[in-house]
Amino acid sequence: MRIAGVRLTNFGRFRGDHELDLAAGVHAIVARAETDPRRSNWSGKTTFLSAIRWALYGATGDAWKTQDAVISNGEKEGGVDVELTDGTFVSRVKRRGQSAQLKVIVRAADGTERELAQDQAQAAIVERLGMGLVDFDATVWMGQKSMARLIREDPAERTRIVVNWLNLGPLEVAADIVAKKLTDTERTQVGAKAELAAALVACVADRANLLRDVEASSIVVARYRETIAANKTATETLTKWRGDAKLVDAHRDALKSVKTLEDAQPDPIDTTLLETMRVRLVELQKAATDARAEVSRLTKLQAGEFDGICPVTCAECPVRDDVVGARSDIARALVAARETATKADQAWERHRTRFGEVAESNRKWLAWSDSLKRAIGTADALKAQCPTTPLGPEPVVAIDPDLETAVRTNADALSALRAYDAAKATADRLTGEVARRDRVIAVQQTALRILGKGGAQRRIATRSLASIEHIANDLLNRADVGMHVGIDYGRELQDIAAVCPCGRAFPRSAAIKACEQCGAPRGKKRDEKLYINLSTVSGAAEDLAGIAIQLAAARWRRAARGSRWSVVALDEPFGAMDAYNRRALAATLATLAGDGFEQAFVVAHSDDVLEAIPNRLVITASGDWSTIGVG
Repeated sequence: MRIAGVRLTNFGRFRGDHELDLAAGVHAIVARAETDPRRSNWSGKTTFLSAIRWALYGATGDAWKTQDAVISNGEKEGGVDVELTDGTFVSRVKRRGQSAQLKVIVRAADGTERELAQDQAQAAIVERLGMGLVDFDATVWMGQKSMARLIREDPAERTRIVVNWLNLGPLEVAADIVAKKLTDTERTQVGAKAELAAALVACVADRANLLRDVEASSIVVARYRETIAANKTATETLTKWRGDAKLVDAHRDALKSVKTLEDAQPDPIDTTLLETMRVRLVELQKAATDARAEVSRLTKLQAGEFDGICPVTCAECPVRDDVVGARSDIARALVAARETATKADQAWERHRTRFGEVAESNRKWLAWSDSLKRAIGTADALKAQCPTTPLGPEPVVAIDPDLETAVRTNADALSALRAYDAAKATADRLTGEVARRDRVIAVQQTALRILGKGGAQRRIATRSLASIEHIANDLLNRADVGMHVGIDYGRELQDIAAVCPCGRAFPRSAAIKACEQCGAPRGKKRDEKLYINLSTVSGAAEDLAGIAIQLAAARWRRAARGSRWSVVALDEPFGAMDAYNRRALAATLATLAGDGFEQAFVVAHSDDVLEAIPNRLVITASGDWSTIGVG
């Protein structure tokens, strides 16, 4: 795949539209000024090549500091269109102050077309060309003064460039992933082994002994609980016995109370006599009352205070006048009434005293009788509650054993057994995990050896670089420049290796001759970098070697990586070369079309170079602007 056509629109020195149809073959880009044909600098030769690179990748390089700088002075918009021979059309347009807009039209095998923009369009370009910008610049695009870039580059940076050539990036990523996983696995393994060691220490005891301790302490606890249960029953029995004993004692005391009351029985009282005396007391009280009433009446009569009312009938006394008149008789009657009243009162008082004595004796007898009945009732009630059989001796309750200590001892034994079982289960699990992880580590170490710089990367690099070296030397031989190059991927150093290819660090001691992890022999330390050796050392030799190696890498990529891009650009590759080497290289470059490249662009000034490259792209400079055409 090559470039079929290019159109520049307000790009750098090329103001306006400049359209080229480009054929296959090697094209020398030359320039001349209208004012002086001898002048060719600053005419736009590099600008033309940069336009193609900018269209494909959007990269401005060192020629312009900003994207806006690619637009011709005074213009608002600039762009580049590139048409490829597979039907792909690339258009990148830049308006001042705005982001560049990329459009790609891709033609399928059946003739249908798809239009892509921006990121999708850029991805399509990379896929079509078979390389990104880094590989593009390191193989088929050689800017001014960069012919010897690969030769003069630091080995580490040179290695990075070649890693992209050889597509070792995925292997490096894979190796990094495996290395990280290996580190994580080993770190986890260290923790697991420490945990396993702790678990093994925890289950070092004899489980049979622990089980016997549990069984023995369980028996003690069971026996203690049986003893405590028996003691509880005995305590309940003792409580009942003591209750029964209290009842028996209370019944005995009640019987004593009954006996005491029976012994203290008072004389019984004739209730008929008491009633007769009560009647007689009433009669005597009435007689005394009547007698005092008579005394009162007679006293009033004697004093003339008789009101004429009979105190007996409460009616007017028929003999009122007689009564009042017979005062002498009244006096005598009053004396007699007073004697009668005194005697009645004395008789009533004597009978009342006697009646009180008899009543008190009767009350005492009744109280004793009630007390006796109650005592007999209490004794009978207690007798009903008393046991029917005689009480034996008082039951004995033993002291409860120290169940709490026994339970704690049993719990400790169970805890020790469970801890052992848990530690044993953990140890068994970790043993399996450690063994499995050892296998994983072995696989990861093997994978790391395979994927690492000393494994597949070194083999691929060694084999591929040998092919690139062969192609480069073939090109130099055909150019007849009298030199050759050697390419080495890594060197063996004097010091012994610090790290095994499996990723395991060796001990500091040089006495360790093999990896403790994988058993691989300990070799010399290697510097896994790219070294290029020239048979001749000079500026021209470096340029020639750089061109040869990059062209060889581009050719190798097409064959080995399927890259379809077969265009190469060299911007003034002859700077440090003498006339002989310029002609020799120019003659060799002229044959590139037959050496796997469909198209090449070479910026040149010397006539001896131009004679070897008959195809021309001619740039004509007029003031600040230039035009370009096929010459």
